[in-house]
Amino acid sequence: MRYGFIFVSTMAFIVANGDAFAQTKAERCAADARDAAQSTPSSTEAARGAAHGAVTGAIFGDAGRSAAIGAVTGGTRKVAQKNRSYQSYYNARMQGRG
Repeated sequence: MRYGFIFVSTMAFIVANGDAFAQTKAERCAADARDAAQSTPSSTEAARGAAHGAVTGAIFGDAGRSAAIGAVTGGTRKVAQKNRSYQSYYNARMQGRG
């Protein structure tokens, strides 16, 4: 019974920390870059885009439509910013600077 508990707890630890046991340098760098990119705040979000679009729409006409377009644009920018952050962290780690 004691060995069963040790085995189960070891397997749970490995599953919970799978990225920490990456074998190759590329896998370790990818895991580190993924963690860093997820914790990096992004300033261009959908809500900010929607607010900007609504203000622009209020000035020039259709605020609702402009807010929707702004939200889509803001969401797209957020995804692009996260991807650039990931690439930057990955490249720095592969070159030994991270």
